[in-house]
Amino acid sequence: MSKLRDIRKLRGLSLESLGDEIGLGSSGLSRVEQQDSRLDLDRMHRLATELRCFVGEIAGELPILTDEEREAYRLFLGLPPAGRAAVFAVIRTFAQELTRIVPDRQSE
Repeated sequence: MSKLRDIRKLRGLSLESLGDEIGLGSSGLSRVEQQDSRLDLDRMHRLATELRCFVGEIAGELPILTDEEREAYRLFLGLPPAGRAAVFAVIRTFAQELTRIVPDRQSE
């Protein structure tokens, strides 16, 4: 749960306020952040809701997303399959064009 502390601090929340909000208290949440304790699925979802993030971000399975990235992801998930395919096609084309016109700074 090392990402948990990062997300909590990014949101400007204290151990006390977040721990109390999900029913763990500050010491319980501290143990979770230090990976000395685990959360059940219900508390994990409550935590993600309070932090306005995905469970995968807390678990380290996803990168920590900005609010804009999270909103784009939610919008994308709401599209029908054909819409998702169209979005991928646009992104792919855009990325190919960018790599053509923007020099790779790492090779300099």
